[in-house]
Amino acid sequence: MAGQVKVHLALKVSGLEESVKFYRAMFGVAPVKWKPGYAKFDIAEPSLNLTLNQGEVNQSGGAQSPRHKSPRHRPGLGGEKKIR
Repeated sequence: MAGQVKVHLALKVSGLEESVKFYRAMFGVAPVKWKPGYAKFDIAEPSLNLTLNQGEVNQSGGAQSPRHKSPRHRPGLGGEKKIR
């Protein structure tokens, strides 16, 4: 396993218990840590550290914070589509 990269992924979920149930079934492992508002899975294959954080999920903007929008989302920078 030398040189293997472990991916760390944090997801904001609106239903923590339902999400834990889903990922437990998907990866076949229980969370290594589970407390109110937080669950962590340490998955061997694929090499993944997955954390689930309870919170309001922004359906329209995905995971991007409004402060970190890419230029294609900013008015006047050429990323707009013209609709006729």
